[in-house]
Amino acid sequence: MAGRAVQPELFDRGMRPRQPRPIEKKEVPMGIPGLSCIKNYITADRHNKLLAQVDEQVWLEDIKRRVQHYGFKYDYRARKVNYDMHIGELPRWLEELSKELYWDKYMPEVADQVIVNEYLPGQGISAHVDCEPCFKDTIVSLSLGSNCVMNFTNKLDKAKRIPIWLEPRSLIVMKGEARYKWLHSIPARSSDEWEGERHGRQRRVSLTFRKVIIDDSSMKNRPTRLRVTMPGGEVIECRIAADTVEEVIFKLGPKLVSSVDRENMLISRSQLSDSSRKYRKRGEWYISRDWRNEHKKELLERIAERLGIPTMKVEIIPK
Repeated sequence: MAGRAVQPELFDRGMRPRQPRPIEKKEVPMGIPGLSCIKNYITADRHNKLLAQVDEQVWLEDIKRRVQHYGFKYDYRARKVNYDMHIGELPRWLEELSKELYWDKYMPEVADQVIVNEYLPGQGISAHVDCEPCFKDTIVSLSLGSNCVMNFTNKLDKAKRIPIWLEPRSLIVMKGEARYKWLHSIPARSSDEWEGERHGRQRRVSLTFRKVIIDDSSMKNRPTRLRVTMPGGEVIECRIAADTVEEVIFKLGPKLVSSVDRENMLISRSQLSDSSRKYRKRGEWYISRDWRNEHKKELLERIAERLGIPTMKVEIIPK
């Protein structure tokens, strides 16, 4: 990240960083259910650092405007995302923002896909709804650089159109009706009229955060791992799924977990017999090597249910 990192040791533990927030931050309803705009979501200093960070990365030029893909690449022509399009974890500077959007309750889950779009004066994007089978309900976009107008048009009644004024540092959130029943677009022009004044456009960059829907069929015979989002927002995701299980058990408390593990899916040292070759040591526990990740996921979900922790989310993701 350009400049000094924001307390990275806290992000490593999945805790929310204690950083100053812009006091003028303001959420504005937009007249469409599920659509809201948060002005001044980030400080001017952070805005400039993010823009510089974006420009240090490699741009793709396979469509009319320059773009960057993170987490998963999106196929614009086929309008699909699958396991084969996974290009790695989000870089630290985007991971931090993804977690903040989750902590601030603008996204119900931590985003795992981000697309960066660059709009030069005269460039725009046609009216569309973000791919419904590709991405989950909530779409969040952060504006950097220039102001612009974004139009929202009702899918069933094209005469209903609501223009939104997007300022730099502002966040727009689309979910529910705004996500599925309204098309959004940016007219391809070099200036916008807003409140009786003409505003010339300059370079604008948007960061759009989404949660991918992976078709189970695309993950068959593919290496996977577990990602667990704890109630406080901490994300536990180890290279080896059994390590993730162990860390979650440690966080919840081994004695408490043992009290609800009625099927003995976890084998303690005292329970281990001559069948030790079948189990991999994980601290005080032995987890079967034969388990599929689906079984480990089921175990953690069962433990969370019995401990009354409905907010703990367990996902199987590609390695």
